[in-house]
Amino acid sequence: MVVGFVPNNNAHCLAQILAIYLSLYMHLNGKGSAVPFPGNDKSWTISSNDSSQDIVARFSIYAALRPEKAGGGRAFNVADRAKPSSWSTKWPIICSFFGLKGTGPATDAPQPGPYIQEHREAWIQLAQEHQLRLESLDNELANPGFQKYIMQLFTFDRVMSLEAMREVGFAEEADEKTTWFCAFNRFREAKIIP
Repeated sequence: MVVGFVPNNNAHCLAQILAIYLSLYMHLNGKGSAVPFPGNDKSWTISSNDSSQDIVARFSIYAALRPEKAGGGRAFNVADRAKPSSWSTKWPIICSFFGLKGTGPATDAPQPGPYIQEHREAWIQLAQEHQLRLESLDNELANPGFQKYIMQLFTFDRVMSLEAMREVGFAEEADEKTTWFCAFNRFREAKIIP
């Protein structure tokens, strides 16, 4: 999964879906509120590697400038860290950006897409109050498909080996907080979230 910022909407951008959802959740429930993970016990604990758009971009440039090492049709997994993490690690970090407390899965946990649509009028008021770009809501974000796959239905580990990337000399890493906060700050700067 690539974590990053998109300026003109993308239903496959989990960072955008979560940014709008958690901004709205904080607005309606207040800072410090608990937000249950919108997945299940199994998806909460699976391991995976996130790939921030910045690490992907920097590795692409690094590889392009070193064809003697990275050329010749080689393929590379690119991720922020060789050590995978789980939603049980990421969710509390993600929620903390919005002043919320991320908790484990619950059977009645709100689902981001439907929650956004259910509270559409509240989002419009919030957007007007903060002079946000309203077109961010009028797109495929209402379709919870992508978020549902990533956070509920992917109940298997998705761990990548970064051995080839390290072999050519690229050692940069980023932790979950750096990756997700960078994306959320970009959405904030673009006036997509308050």
